[in-house]
Amino acid sequence: MNPLKFSKIQILLYVLLTIPIAGMSIDIYVPSLPSVLYFFHTTPVLVKWTLSIFLLGHATSQLLWGPLSDSVGRRKVLLFCISLFVVASFLAAQAQSIHALLILRLIQGFGTGGLSTLSRAILSDTFEGAERKKAITYMATAWGIGPIIAPAIGGYLQTYFGWQANFYLLAAYMLVNLTIAFFFFPETNFKKHAFHFSTIRNNFKLVLSHLVFINIIIILAMGYSVSILFNVVGPFLVQVVYHFSSLHYGYLALALGLVFFSGNLLNRFLIVRFSLNELLTTSILLIGFGSILMLVLALLGFNNIYALVIPTAIVFFASAISGSNAMAYSAMLFPEIAGAASAVMGSAFVLLTAIISALGGLLKAHHILPLAISYLVFFMVAMISLRLIHARSDSNSH
Repeated sequence: MNPLKFSKIQILLYVLLTIPIAGMSIDIYVPSLPSVLYFFHTTPVLVKWTLSIFLLGHATSQLLWGPLSDSVGRRKVLLFCISLFVVASFLAAQAQSIHALLILRLIQGFGTGGLSTLSRAILSDTFEGAERKKAITYMATAWGIGPIIAPAIGGYLQTYFGWQANFYLLAAYMLVNLTIAFFFFPETNFKKHAFHFSTIRNNFKLVLSHLVFINIIIILAMGYSVSILFNVVGPFLVQVVYHFSSLHYGYLALALGLVFFSGNLLNRFLIVRFSLNELLTTSILLIGFGSILMLVLALLGFNNIYALVIPTAIVFFASAISGSNAMAYSAMLFPEIAGAASAVMGSAFVLLTAIISALGGLLKAHHILPLAISYLVFFMVAMISLRLIHARSDSNSH
């Protein structure tokens, strides 16, 4: 069928409604991790890996969805990915073993991987120049809404209905989204390329040979790993070590989400006054400050909710600014192959994050010290990548 055409603003609004689902699929479920552990009578590592395997599916699938949407169009791939996510979410609520849940979480990740790479590509199709820069910033802000509302909703659902309710809600939300897309969302890709593996390989090679692009991916991964590692370790620290309820954890995550969102919101005003390099540098240094603060508190013997939350809030705020500007930076580098570039960018930084979260699942969640050391490592890696970007920019200017 031929859908009714959306205007540019309506396309942007639809993307803003779609993009939070990846973050929501993680954060709405996080308050339930201890309950899932008891429900399946399994190990903490396997429960934490339900986050990592979701990220693995989210990352790897983008390498297919991006080039495929360059070939057959955004709309067809969009409808398929949403459908895949809806079915996987419904079945996840009925999982009878931790291994079934792991498989369904992987499939969920396949669906959200398409939605993430398509959202970036659709905005690159629809907007140009300064408008594209603003649209990408709005998308990053919308992405930040997921971590704000999802944990509080998840904590409430866990307390009154159980962990399965999280997946039913995700399925229902995206079923509405699917209906809107089916009837109204237009095709935005009018520069389709034939789906040849040689072309895809050449596009990937072009993107991966770009030093600035690679280092932007690393900065994105370090910033995203901040929140993902907190999701892996935080529920057990807060609920098991500090003896707060899942509902209280949801409120805590809501507060941290608001801090993250405030960073994204502030960035909308900063981006018209400062360069991307200036904002990246300042925000990464702020991540370092929060990391060192947590490390000092840990070494002084503090291991309580305040020693965990205050430094984490600083790091979350700074990572929101660094992530927004890194994503805007990457979106401007390859406008002619937006789908492939978006796929590589999304896949690479989320894959790095998935590996980090899987390793984070092995951390002993009884003290803030391992988290503080991890945050400090993220800061140092991000700073090295930023220095390499500046070095390349300086060499190009001469």
